[in-house]
Amino acid sequence: MDLVEQQSRPKSTQFTCPMHPEIVKDKPGDCPICGMDLVPMKPDVSAEEKNYKMLSKKFWIAVTFTLPIFLIAMSEMLPNNFLYDIFPMRTWNWIQLVLSIPVVFYATWMFFERAYRSIKTWNLNMFTLIGIGVGVAWLFSVFGLLFPEVFPDQFKTEACTVHV
Repeated sequence: MDLVEQQSRPKSTQFTCPMHPEIVKDKPGDCPICGMDLVPMKPDVSAEEKNYKMLSKKFWIAVTFTLPIFLIAMSEMLPNNFLYDIFPMRTWNWIQLVLSIPVVFYATWMFFERAYRSIKTWNLNMFTLIGIGVGVAWLFSVFGLLFPEVFPDQFKTEACTVHV
């Protein structure tokens, strides 16, 4: 996903990487070295504003779904947790999984795209680290939720669920 809009640019616009100014291309894309967006050498303020609004929307959607996950996860530390009077812990784990899907697969999808490209071209960078870290953590949580019996007792809570 290119964060630099391709239309409305004159043909003579050149793009460069903010971290590697020696990279200059005639079209937008990613830096082949670090994976960052190539930015126009003469920036277009309206495209930056549109990009800001899109990223801001994704941020607030992520906050909306992450805040309940945080509150549910941290409520385990409360004595006589009132949430467990409503549903058992396993059900709350499923609710957290459902709430995490928009965060992982909508708000942060651009990190996975960049991580894939960096692995494909073997130019490993910060996007690789973020993509692999988030992906493995999310998959571990899903695996722990679906197959808790695979884990030893030391990995489990008092309710016999795996810490996800």
